[in-house]
Amino acid sequence: MICTYIRIKKRYILTYVSLLLTFFFACYYFTEYEKYTSPPVTRLGSNAYKKDQPQGVVQALDHGCYLQTSNFSQHQHSEELLAERNCRKKMPVALILGAALSGSATLKSALSFHPDVTVPEFTVPLNFTDIGPFLAKIPYSLPHQITVGESQEYLYMTDISKQMVTPVFPGLKVIILIRDPVARAMSEFLTLKSNSCSEVYRQSISKHLHLLVGTSRYDPHEVVKERSWTGKNSQLYETSPDDMHYNLEDTFQETVLESAQIDPVHFLVQRSIYGSGIRKWVRVIPLQNMLIIDAERFAKSPVETLKIVEHFLGLRPYYHKDFFSFDLPKGEFCFNSPLRSCVEPLPIQKPLPALSDEIVTLLRDFLLRSIKVQNKYANAYFPHLGENPLIYTPFR
Repeated sequence: MICTYIRIKKRYILTYVSLLLTFFFACYYFTEYEKYTSPPVTRLGSNAYKKDQPQGVVQALDHGCYLQTSNFSQHQHSEELLAERNCRKKMPVALILGAALSGSATLKSALSFHPDVTVPEFTVPLNFTDIGPFLAKIPYSLPHQITVGESQEYLYMTDISKQMVTPVFPGLKVIILIRDPVARAMSEFLTLKSNSCSEVYRQSISKHLHLLVGTSRYDPHEVVKERSWTGKNSQLYETSPDDMHYNLEDTFQETVLESAQIDPVHFLVQRSIYGSGIRKWVRVIPLQNMLIIDAERFAKSPVETLKIVEHFLGLRPYYHKDFFSFDLPKGEFCFNSPLRSCVEPLPIQKPLPALSDEIVTLLRDFLLRSIKVQNKYANAYFPHLGENPLIYTPFR
């Protein structure tokens, strides 16, 4: 009896000690973890990280391996601090592909605040035959952080294949944001027609920059090729960037119409045929590694969308409803926490010009096949055919 009692007592004592040690180590782990995953907002001018702080900025967030300011610029810590925190450069586990002016930059900005994510400060061109420039722009990250890349041009890449992508990005996940395709085309037209349109944005469109100045659609000496839409191309009007039309006329209608019909090879139209880009990427990565998001839903309910993104990327929940101040019609996309920050809007003419019902109907009918393709791959339904109000404010 006594021996049995002692054994039971010893078992209880060992269990208690084990629980106590587990509790102690858990507290220590989370204390150390929070130092990096929930760093405080640093007021510039204080002693903390003084030599790493950029000048002329009120506040910056210590994101682990760099300070991130309220205008989303990044200022890398000293070599000593990078080594102390075991900062390393990592290849992205996910890419935000676009579509153009459908909120990809805003999504990247939102993810830049997540304590478990790092994002490149600038859009990084991706060339699978020369990955060096891409790697040079990748930020340092803490051991627990993942890197997510972004460019609205990734969706329109033509030179991608499984053999090219898999060795560089094994297990890659991609996020695609799509909006009403008519609104997307119109917002890009207004952006490019703006006198204050960024040259950087223009250059990101295409090597055909010199054609984006309202020049004539046709060269009188050009031999016009007769196009034949057969096979797979008949569904999505796939064409080479070299064969697209890049002219910008006085109005959107004049720009995208050809003989009273939609010009299928105008770049504004081509960039709204989401199904074409989606199908290219489906050939490269497994469908379960692709997340297609309704950009307009993201603008209206950012927390709901970010929860989906967090689950897709395997991140812990971080965002809350007071985090965001989004207004798609006004083109305002701001974050209230942990820093008050706003995505810089693209300037366009105001008031916004109206679109005729005729051109909207023509373009939506033309894009119907693409809508069906994107819904098939997304295994979801996107209300992009007039069920939402037509809001064509640029959504960076």
